[in-house]
Amino acid sequence: MADDSKGAEDGGGGVAVASAGPESPKRDATFLTAMRERKIEIAEPEGMARVKDTHGQLMEVVETLNAKVGGVLEKQEKDFLSAYRAHMFQVQKELQSLRAKANEAELAMKKNEKIRSLEEERNWYRKEALRLDKFATAMKRDLKYLKEKLESIEDDRNWLERQLKGSKKSNKLLRAELEIRLMSEQEGGGPGGGMSSTGMLGGGGGGEEKADFYAT
Repeated sequence: MADDSKGAEDGGGGVAVASAGPESPKRDATFLTAMRERKIEIAEPEGMARVKDTHGQLMEVVETLNAKVGGVLEKQEKDFLSAYRAHMFQVQKELQSLRAKANEAELAMKKNEKIRSLEEERNWYRKEALRLDKFATAMKRDLKYLKEKLESIEDDRNWLERQLKGSKKSNKLLRAELEIRLMSEQEGGGPGGGMSSTGMLGGGGGGEEKADFYAT
């Protein structure tokens, strides 16, 4: 093995080192350490270039992975924000629609309350109008009765006034008859003649008074 190492040094470090068979780990470590210390170049095995190429590609993928992941996350974030904005816009639109419906319902309720209040007022005025109409009818009936009663009282007053005038006239006639009778008694000197003349006068006067009384 020492000869092989020496041959490798004489050859300028371009000779490949062949395996000497199974050795202990300690001997392998000593061999690798000696190779590193002497800076001996070891020939690359077949396919190493492909391995290095693949390793370089993997490193490039690893280096660009963060950027790609960041781009994907950024795109997903943008998509999420866009979807969120669209959803919030729809929610706000629905909320505005619900508020408009609530306002319309409240306005309709107020209108219904106003209509109900107006209907109650209308019913009250209708009842009041009916009551006042009945009251006016009763007042007209009472007024008609009072008017008829007043006419009746006016007729009675006129009749009593005529009766009073007739009574006054009869009273005057009676007084005149009494005076004539007294004068006849004094002039005739006897009660008989005076009585007959005054009786005749009184009879005539009484008949005229009765006729006038019934005429009135």
